[in-house]
This record gives sequence, C-alpha cells and structure tokens, in this order.
Amino acid sequence: MAIIYDNVLSKEEWEYVYNKIYNGGNWSFTGFSDDSSKLFWFMNLNEDKFFTDIFFNKIQNLSNANFILDRVYANGQTFGLSGELHRDVESDKKNRYFTFLYYPCKEWHVSWNGQTIIIEKENEVNCQYPTPNRGVLFDSTDLHYAEAPSRSFFGLRTTVAFKLTLQ
Repeated sequence: MAIIYDNVLSKEEWEYVYNKIYNGGNWSFTGFSDDSSKLFWFMNLNEDKFFTDIFFNKIQNLSNANFILDRVYANGQTFGLSGELHRDVESDKKNRYFTFLYYPCKEWHVSWNGQTIIIEKENEVNCQYPTPNRGVLFDSTDLHYAEAPSRSFFGLRTTVAFKLTLQ
C-alpha cells in the first residue's frame, strides 16, 4: 500500500530541489521504464549530496525505516511521453525494495493529468497527481507507470525517484 507524505521538504530544501530540477539540471533523453525504445527525460542525482544524504535521511525519518539508497534520479515527461507499466524490482525472497517518488513542482492542476498510477493489488489502483512537495512510498514490486501530462501543460512533469532497499 502506498504511503503519502505531504510537505516533505522545508521551504529552503524544496527551493534547492526545484532549482536543481527546473533550472540547473543536466537532463538527457535517456530514461525508460520497461521498453528502452520509449524514452523520456532523465537526470542522474547520485552525485548530489543533498539528495544522497539530506533528502535520503529525511525519507528514513519520515518512514521510520532503515533503508539503503540504491540510486536517485529525476524523471521528466512532456505531452505524449507516458511511461510503460513496469515494476522497479522483480520479487525477491531475500530483500524488500521500495520506491520513494517526490513531486518537486510548485503547482499542479488536475486538468494537466500526469498521474502516477500504482497497481497495488489486482483491480486496486492508486492514482497520485503530482501534488507539490509530496512524496509517495510504495513497494518496488508493485506495477506502476507515469502518465504523460495533457496537451494543456507546457512544461516538464517531473519526479525525483529514490530506489531503496529495506535493511
């Protein structure tokens, strides 16, 4: 079951993430969900200490869990760039894996679409709009995908994805 966290970052932290993602990032058109022929925008954040230390520790405190950070990156979609239905990790008897998605946008309107669709159980769907400063923690084995924003949205629909292993 997905767990929602609102107001994840302080105003200053949120501003740092927003500026990194929207103004100072190194985007490449190399991201993919399950089928590498359907690309979207990608930004590697593994080298940024804010994401790997400060933000990662905040996730652990919010979730009251002890995670190992496997990787962190940003995804970006424009109109027509929906992700593919996929699992971040296949089922593993030894470990439990989680994904924490963060929405860094300053505003979002329902008419812009861009939901994250998480299929938690058969016929049970969790639909999350890119609500500003919200985080969603879910089991990485859950099927999910990012829906593209609508034609009425002219920017980049972004998320920051933390891939985590529970210790």
